[in-house]
Amino acid sequence: MRKSVVHQTISILTVLMLVLPVLSLSISITMDATEKQTGPIAIPVAPADPSIVYHGGTDVGYVPEPQLAPVGPQTLLVIIVEFSDQAGTETNDTFDDLIFGNVSDYYQKVSYGQSSLSGDVTDWYNLGHIKSFYGADGATSGVIDDTDDDGDNDSWQMVDDALAAADPDVDFSLYGHIMVLHSGNGQESSGNSNDIWSVRWSWPGHFVTDEKTFDSCSIVPEYQGGDVDRSIGVIAHEFGHDIGLPDLYHYGKSGADDLVGIWGLMASGSWGGSPSGTVPVHMTAYCKLVLDWYTAGEVYELSSGSHTSLLTASSNQTSGTRVIRYNVTSSYYYLVEARYQSGYDASLAESGVLVTRVDTNYASGEGIVQVRSDETSSLSYATFEVGTEFVDEVAGFAMQVLSQEGSGFVVRVTADPLDGWLSEHELSGDDYTQFSNPAMTTNSAGTIYCAYSELNSTSGYYQVRVKKSTDASLSWTHAFGFYSATGNLTNTDIAIDVYNDRVFVVYEYQSGTTYEVRLAQYDSTDTLIGFSTIASNARDPSIFIEYHAGSGNDIMIAYESWTGTSSSEIAIERSNDHGSSFFIQNTLSAMTFSVDPQIVGSYGFDGTMRFYVVYIEGDAMNNLLRVSLSRSDDYFTSFDTGYASFANTLSSPTVAAIRGAPTVIFACSINSGGSYNSDIIIYYSTDHGDSYTSNTLLYETTDDEKYPLLKADGNTADSNAKGQFYLSYYNGNDIEVRRIYYDRPSVLSSAHTVSSDTYPTDSGIAGTVHFAQSGYHPIVAWLSNDAYHSVVNSMSGYAYTIGANTPSLEIDVNGQTFTCPVDIEIPFGHSMTIEVIQYQELANSRYNFSHWTSNPFGINYTANGTIVVSHFDSGYNGVAESQFQWILEVVGDFTYTDSGWVDGGTNLTFSSSAPAANATTRFVFSHWSGNVSGTDASLSSWVIADQPIYAYAHWTTQYYLTIQFLPSDLTGMSSLTDQEDWFDADSDVTISAPSISGYTLVQWALDSEIHDGATYSTDVTMDTYHTLIAIYSDGTTTPTIPTTTTPTDQTGTTTTSPTTNTGDGPTINLPIFLSLILVLLIANFALLRRRR
Repeated sequence: MRKSVVHQTISILTVLMLVLPVLSLSISITMDATEKQTGPIAIPVAPADPSIVYHGGTDVGYVPEPQLAPVGPQTLLVIIVEFSDQAGTETNDTFDDLIFGNVSDYYQKVSYGQSSLSGDVTDWYNLGHIKSFYGADGATSGVIDDTDDDGDNDSWQMVDDALAAADPDVDFSLYGHIMVLHSGNGQESSGNSNDIWSVRWSWPGHFVTDEKTFDSCSIVPEYQGGDVDRSIGVIAHEFGHDIGLPDLYHYGKSGADDLVGIWGLMASGSWGGSPSGTVPVHMTAYCKLVLDWYTAGEVYELSSGSHTSLLTASSNQTSGTRVIRYNVTSSYYYLVEARYQSGYDASLAESGVLVTRVDTNYASGEGIVQVRSDETSSLSYATFEVGTEFVDEVAGFAMQVLSQEGSGFVVRVTADPLDGWLSEHELSGDDYTQFSNPAMTTNSAGTIYCAYSELNSTSGYYQVRVKKSTDASLSWTHAFGFYSATGNLTNTDIAIDVYNDRVFVVYEYQSGTTYEVRLAQYDSTDTLIGFSTIASNARDPSIFIEYHAGSGNDIMIAYESWTGTSSSEIAIERSNDHGSSFFIQNTLSAMTFSVDPQIVGSYGFDGTMRFYVVYIEGDAMNNLLRVSLSRSDDYFTSFDTGYASFANTLSSPTVAAIRGAPTVIFACSINSGGSYNSDIIIYYSTDHGDSYTSNTLLYETTDDEKYPLLKADGNTADSNAKGQFYLSYYNGNDIEVRRIYYDRPSVLSSAHTVSSDTYPTDSGIAGTVHFAQSGYHPIVAWLSNDAYHSVVNSMSGYAYTIGANTPSLEIDVNGQTFTCPVDIEIPFGHSMTIEVIQYQELANSRYNFSHWTSNPFGINYTANGTIVVSHFDSGYNGVAESQFQWILEVVGDFTYTDSGWVDGGTNLTFSSSAPAANATTRFVFSHWSGNVSGTDASLSSWVIADQPIYAYAHWTTQYYLTIQFLPSDLTGMSSLTDQEDWFDADSDVTISAPSISGYTLVQWALDSEIHDGATYSTDVTMDTYHTLIAIYSDGTTTPTIPTTTTPTDQTGTTTTSPTTNTGDGPTINLPIFLSLILVLLIANFALLRRRR
């Protein structure tokens, strides 16, 4: 069998290790940068069944190989082989433990007990060749393991030789899978060009043995980086291919992976653990869905509305909701799963909620799964933590992490597909009928301008009117307008220079057989700057202004330039001085008539500014059979052109390109014959227009599809799926909108109807559509059959019910005051700020704002009652509480007063503490009075707040009485000194002294002064702290009364801070009172306290 005709599916495992050399494999086909593409573009074919939508070629898209779900033990034979220049080192028992121990345990855990590995490991077979015989890279081709340098990987030859060696010894009918393990390192870790890269070969019917033919086989190494245990990850990865899984890393991507990274076995998660590769992380939810390892109760399918669920972490073996799935299209969906740093996920950088986007139109290694990250620096930190959210406005999907419970996370997911639109707004004047040709744009502040022509019933000429909306099309006001007394002003287009928000309106002037393209300029305040004529004998202008914030932007105008009525070409004019002057750049024409241009521009993925002009051509105006697209990267000083020819008449060409991406899309209507004879053809390019691919023919058997208009929004630098195309068109009855993703332009969303009235199918202008954005908010304008009025509509909004539990709540919403309850509508993708205007205060009681309920994260917002409401949030209720004033006062020899407000019905805990005691003075709590009572020794009291609260804390002052005696060497004096103690202020204390043999009590001294005579009992009034001395004499000597040193008080401070108290109900912790701190420093106090 010739190898050149064999289809090979090769999985090359990306290695992301810091400790080992990294070999980056990049396979690409490069087009010379100077080459210009000129020539035919392939023509799309209408599907035989109109319900079938083609999404590009048949060779793209990953489809798991047909097989039974891998449930139960998977039988595997491991053939271990060595080379003449490199013998195997480990025993087959080592590999038996490694594969049927470690790797089998991995599969048992990640499948939640549904699958494992069982089988055998052969003895070593020497293949008789040196290792480079199978592993040498192509000398000229550079292809991995291309031993004959013909551009193909040749490592399959080692599998053939290994099977031939083992076939006499093995009954292959016993096994469902085969794996060849070779001696030495894998090239993915060694970087040695003679080593063999780990791979799984899929070659139906090729791997033949005596008993059985296998369609696939994996190749894995003995070591990774010289460590046998580090092969666990690569073995698990390659076996994942053998049970039907694709590669989820980016083929040809050098450096860090931008798809899945560490979060899955089939990407760099195979290198989990320390050392890397010893503990591979879990598979992504996508892989487990493919392998059917979730039970029905573990997957929640979200279709619309909101759902809150506790997600069980992948590493938790306990059953529960493991994944939430939201289908955007049949092949494109979101998965939400919880990941926690434990088990096989222990080496993850963080725990949290992982959001992945799945698109099965991609092939293995091209981005089937992509992690959606809120961390742009590294995919290793891609999970969403509590209090964060992921939003894809254009897909109508949001995920919010509400809380964490153990290893799981509570999430709220919301789905709102683009099938709802706000109320329509007619842009009509009271005195005018017959409106046409609406065009829209948006300035740097998000203000939308809509320009259109209207028939002045008095003059009989069409005039131009421009209206604007500052609230995402909820309301429209007149901006400016102009007219001519001698002719019609039609075919308007509008653009704004974001450098200075100057508004440019280009239009066609017609009087009899005279046609001109003219330009009106207005400043950012809608004040006229001036009018100018761009060209004579010219029609149907289109304008685009280069987007380059902070500097001057060039203005490009494309229009039809006519030579009488015999021919026309597309002319391109340019202004590089903000519209002060224009000069011709070039003309585009390859046939007699070139008409209906539309010009756009975009800074591409490579940073180059490119302009694109789409137009239709033919040899007669009733025989326009070719759509052409010209491209220029030098403002049309030069250009290249591609085209597609058809057998039917074309009309309404349109083109769009997204800033920061290589994607360009163009479309036009084609008159294909039949009762419903208008369809839309679509082409896309993913290389800035170097080449184009036919996408889809919008084709229905019951309706026309015509007047297409493409617009692009967003910047692809945003990780949350921004940067999309919108296609709006008229289908014979309604206006419909479809979405096309910039990074998967072969996919169209389902159609969404935005209009409410019926359009005449025979009108050449009915259904004309234009489109703009405010943020990521799509807005569509069209021509209604209601007296041909121009109408605008905008994408789905949300009605928020703002409620309150008292009618006195007033709120401010974006500067407007409302009394609750009230319903407020917010456009999709926008936000509104709601601020509570405080409730009225009464004497010692009031109603006051407490918190918002039904908010996205379950948080009670209390900071001045202000919240910002955005997309996907539910209704809000502002809760007002009865509040009562509390007053705390201290009754005693120190003072403290505090007050505040508390919600009614709550358990309010009071606590009071005294200034710090010193050696002479202290305060003792006595009791509470007022609305509270008690003598709680812990100095606390609580009360239910159902009225204004008055709490009085009573404190008693106590002084210390120090007792001494002289002579100080007397014995038997304990009965005296034991009476030393604290006593209430102003109390009278009686102190008694003992009789001492040989001594007589002669007098008492109090604070260095004589206090009493020769009596063995004396009274002391505790009006302050005192030192009392009993003086004895032996009849010969009477001690002298010593001088008592008075301690010096230091100034204290009063502070408050929150305290934590708990009760039998909800407790509000209040900073009621935390101690006046008095610190008294006593000099020589130890000497005064000395005892015998």
